[in-house]
Amino acid sequence: MNYLREFIINFGNLKLGTHRYDFEIGEKFFEQFEYSLVRQARIEVEVEVEKQRETLLLFNFKINGTIQLQCDICLDEYEYPLSLDETLILKLEEEPQKTDDDEIVFLPVDAYQIDTSSYIYEYINIALPLRKECSQGGKECNPDMISVLKNVNSQPKDDDETDPRWEGLKGLN
Repeated sequence: MNYLREFIINFGNLKLGTHRYDFEIGEKFFEQFEYSLVRQARIEVEVEVEKQRETLLLFNFKINGTIQLQCDICLDEYEYPLSLDETLILKLEEEPQKTDDDEIVFLPVDAYQIDTSSYIYEYINIALPLRKECSQGGKECNPDMISVLKNVNSQPKDDDETDPRWEGLKGLN
């Protein structure tokens, strides 16, 4: 059975009004995406679907939880808190258009379902910090690793010594 099947919302059967879907996301969710940066997480997703017309639906995603990240400085793992609200507008049209707006999705009029897993995955990954540091999770970097890094950076470098293999190339100038 395909794990991501539970994230498919069949909007064709929905009546006009608001409908709510709840999902819990963990390791199994991120395993479905081959190059996922996230491996461990405890996330709750609430999707509120507002069917305004037969051809217009508004999806509100509320994503809350924690993600296990690895610090770029000390390599320790820490929990990164995640809380975001995202909106997706779904329009059904005879001839679906292309748009640069990431919040609007066009589907053919005969479409009756949408897979929300890719949108949830994208929202989570965009919310990840570019530089991951323990301080983002409310803790300090590993002091042992920091002292090792300081020792490595403080060692003098011999920039004056040139690799003998490069000596022959200097004469070509």
